[in-house]
Amino acid sequence: MARQFKIPPHDRFLGQATSISFHIGTTNKIVKEKLTPTKLALFRKMVFGRFVDMDIIFNSPLVHYILLREVEDDRKDAMTFNLNGMVVTFTKEDFLLVTGLWRSLHSRCFKNDFVGDIHIDTLETVYKEMEFENDMDAMKMTLVYYTELGMMGREKTKANVDKTLLIDVEDLDYFNSLDWRNVLWERKLLGLQRGFSGKAKNY
Repeated sequence: MARQFKIPPHDRFLGQATSISFHIGTTNKIVKEKLTPTKLALFRKMVFGRFVDMDIIFNSPLVHYILLREVEDDRKDAMTFNLNGMVVTFTKEDFLLVTGLWRSLHSRCFKNDFVGDIHIDTLETVYKEMEFENDMDAMKMTLVYYTELGMMGREKTKANVDKTLLIDVEDLDYFNSLDWRNVLWERKLLGLQRGFSGKAKNY
């Protein structure tokens, strides 16, 4: 059974559709004028930094035409269109694929089980049982696990997972470029300096 148009052909009208991409060109221009090169480089590492160098030409008449072809659909979290006889649906997954705004590593790997802090010992237990969505998630989660336990040697029962790692590892190029030599050296030195802290009086 053919789906019915939400707006019947005889009720269609002229108009100018807008969306996020309608404003992104102007927004990018202003941001690039406002931020110094150093600040702009930092912004490029943020969640929306991938868009700042995009040169988007928004085709308002085309979007308007597509919206007029929307058909009835029971789903509230998607839009369905009849385009030249072909019924196509625009879903959240499609939006995330186009924008690259997938769920964070934390939500993908830990689901809703850990909203707050995650103890190191919990990370180790959960890591052994994780089923990864793809090879890249397996690599990223392994880097977090290996950094915390293998390289940092954090106390399992006392310390929490450094949430910054879960963010930094999303960009593997950035993660690999971090100054791990100094980070690990300072961590090792601090650990050795604290080795006998508060223990001498016991002997």
